[in-house]
Amino acid sequence: MAPRQARESVPPTRYRDAPSDGEWHRVAERTSASLRESLPALARERGLSIRAIARAVHVNQSHLSRILTGKMTPSGPLAGRIADALGLPTDYFPEYRLWVVLQAMKDDKEALNRIYDQIRRQPSKPGRG
Repeated sequence: MAPRQARESVPPTRYRDAPSDGEWHRVAERTSASLRESLPALARERGLSIRAIARAVHVNQSHLSRILTGKMTPSGPLAGRIADALGLPTDYFPEYRLWVVLQAMKDDKEALNRIYDQIRRQPSKPGRG
């Protein structure tokens, strides 16, 4: 069976130089593409199967497949574990970053209100009441 073609082209992993313990290393830049959009290309780049990635992050292959078909959304912690398993920064996927922000806002109600007020002041986009 031929592999399914991605609906959208996801750019290859981009890197930047970053210091670590006084040494400079190449670090993958964070992506704005979802885990669902990015994972097939990232797995191919690394020669990994979805099954191998699922094993590495301790989830069933069917769970990961449901994420890749859009039937499920990955949790933030799972997105972080997948990034780690691929040798990427934990915060590589936006699902992880969103989870971190939501966790922080649960603890900081003032920040939640500031962000909410800022969003409310922005002009309404079509389709958003």
